[in-house]
Amino acid sequence: MAGDVELVEYTGDGIAMAYDAGAELMDVEFTQFHPTGMVGRCPCAASSSPKASAVTAASSRTTRASGSCSTTSPSASRRRRRTVEEADRWLAGDKTARRPPELLTRDEVARAITAEVKAGRGSPHGGVFLDIASRVPADVIKRKLPSMYHQFKELAEVDITKEPMEVGPTLHYFMGGIRVDADSQQTTVPGLFRVR
Repeated sequence: MAGDVELVEYTGDGIAMAYDAGAELMDVEFTQFHPTGMVGRCPCAASSSPKASAVTAASSRTTRASGSCSTTSPSASRRRRRTVEEADRWLAGDKTARRPPELLTRDEVARAITAEVKAGRGSPHGGVFLDIASRVPADVIKRKLPSMYHQFKELAEVDITKEPMEVGPTLHYFMGGIRVDADSQQTTVPGLFRVR
């Protein structure tokens, strides 16, 4: 199965090679995070994927280690659901219901996960559980989230169609990179170009 899926994404090797060649880098201190990157039983310790956002959008639910629903930041309380039933109504299109906390903004979800972990209510590996298995049929998960399915299966030995996955805030992308001329894509090293 691993042969069919690219399990390592965005390693930064290109930036490192350009830097080693003498190219100038820019804005590498600016990063984008994702609140639901993979944490736990894998050699990578923390890995994320662009598909991680699709997991929360697909009717999943974050829970504490105890299994109870995670909370969100107090500032978001007016916009989040009071009950699981209200969240289900929102997901089904009821405009009078409030959205589930998992679908609030990335910073709010990340702060809520961090607060749960700091309060001692996190998962065994320092995150929370994200459960899609109890809410979406296995064939739909495999069809709509193939990368997430394979990554968790291969790296964490977790079948997300059957059990919750451990997630937490993680680095998603570098916003900076190699300084290039906007027109030619030439780096500050003569003859070295950035190719996308």
